[in-house]
Amino acid sequence: MPATSAGGPPDSDEQGNGSLMRILPIALIDPPDDDDELVERARLASRVTHGALPCQTACALYVLVVRELIAAPGDPPESLLASAVDRLRAADADHPDHAMELEMLLVHRSRVKKPGGGWVLDSFWSAWEAFAASASYRETIERCIRLGHDTDTTAAIAGGLAGIRWGLDESSGGIPAEWLEALRGRELVDGILGLVRDDS
Repeated sequence: MPATSAGGPPDSDEQGNGSLMRILPIALIDPPDDDDELVERARLASRVTHGALPCQTACALYVLVVRELIAAPGDPPESLLASAVDRLRAADADHPDHAMELEMLLVHRSRVKKPGGGWVLDSFWSAWEAFAASASYRETIERCIRLGHDTDTTAAIAGGLAGIRWGLDESSGGIPAEWLEALRGRELVDGILGLVRDDS
């Protein structure tokens, strides 16, 4: 069985948030210039563990949001999201099932069943709302924690966006210094950050 089939079929009922919480590197490490290829990479990466279309679509939209955020970190979050949605609609133009799944994801924004919950669509929007409503990395993560339920995953998804927006400088809203000092395995993280910086 190929790795990209291991996460189950596109119509699978297994729609957890695991692939979304780990998708950020697809947008950061040697990303292609072409949106179609970036979206395809996100979908393939999701399929290794989560093959359901809602999971693939959430991952695809997330990497395009990251692309927008890197290009214009100071733009309003809703503007970044709208641009990412437009880009995903364009990328999905020849895939009606993908296009329909995106529209379902967008409709779900006002129908979140369990804020902070483990279903991929609940996770996407819970993380997004925490990020979009915040003025710093700390505030983003604290909002995620207050939601309860699957807090580590919600914070990982939102934290990726917050880290890009506010960076490491706490005085500018970045990651709190005491959180970095307490981070286990920081040498691994620093090595990964070095790879990202070298590619940029």
